Amino acid sequence: MKDISAEHAQRKEELLAKLEERAMACPGLYPVRTREDFLRLAIDHAKGGDELVCQILEEIWRRPDEALQINAQSLIRRGMGWGNEKKKKSLEG
Repeated sequence: MKDISAEHAQRKEELLAKLEERAMACPGLYPVRTREDFLRLAIDHAKGGDELVCQILEEIWRRPDEALQINAQSLIRRGMGWGNEKKKKSLEG
């Protein structure tokens, strides 16, 4: 019996390599260029394990235009926490 999690991990690495290669070959196609950034987008959007991350990476591969929306959502989510912390510090000091 095959280990499903190992298959998803392998597929994730394949997709990340393909996305990074395409992003470097076609500047401007994606809002990010490195495998680390593609992984961040997928993790932020999927909020789950490797299977969900793979689904997001596959969607980004099939529809590069979706990467822009996913990136914007990721930046908004990540920025909210930083903005609240900055506001809190300014109120304290």
